[in-house]
Amino acid sequence: MRGTFFQKPLEIILEINGESWFQGDTIQGTVSLKTNGEESYDLDGLGLYLIFGEPKKMLKKSPKSYEVLDQVELTGQSVSNNVSETEFSLKLSDYCPISEKSKGMFLAFGFKDDLFSAHRLELPIQPKKTILQFLEVFETFERFKSEGVKNKKGALEFKMLPPDSKDYAAVDSLVLSIKEEDQKLILDYLFKVKKLEYGEVGVESVKAKLTFHDELSKSQYHSFGDSVNQVGIQAAIKNVLDQVKSKTTY
Repeated sequence: MRGTFFQKPLEIILEINGESWFQGDTIQGTVSLKTNGEESYDLDGLGLYLIFGEPKKMLKKSPKSYEVLDQVELTGQSVSNNVSETEFSLKLSDYCPISEKSKGMFLAFGFKDDLFSAHRLELPIQPKKTILQFLEVFETFERFKSEGVKNKKGALEFKMLPPDSKDYAAVDSLVLSIKEEDQKLILDYLFKVKKLEYGEVGVESVKAKLTFHDELSKSQYHSFGDSVNQVGIQAAIKNVLDQVKSKTTY
């Protein structure tokens, strides 16, 4: 990934190794700066900033529109006729926010006290591989379909729709929260369902919620290397879905 920006008297070239990243990855690259003038340019106050923000709100300079997650300061450096190059390496947290429709991760070059005016490159961030592997097993073997994902208090929250089958006729949707922590996969299921209950005029269909919490040990969802334990994941998911089926009739 490469971006070229101009901020008189500087020409700024950001070169980043890669085009997209997973949670927990390291973002590496080089920032090159050059001027056409003979006098040196002091870089004090300038830096590279890894930020997670909402571009529309940043345009309005909303104070809570972004968060600085990491930085590389260029204080003490200067640039004149030739190019000044600085290599950088920024480690993403295992729980860092991922890209959403209206929010994203950016690498910004500018002054820390005015990042609204900084030059930015958007960095596509995906869920960590472990979470994607779990989701793939869920979708492949149980035929639930992911309709979107958002960041939620260190976890990732997936909205999922059930397959069109008699077994799930009473299930409207599932919100599945996933987080990997301390060698465990922490899962919180929230099913929105329809249930039949006796009312004043007989049997009525009412909306209800069913919640389940599960924690999988490393061996239940991971095999070796980058391999996933499909059998362990399938068993855990089936245990939850069987309970949903037993509590809903429609």
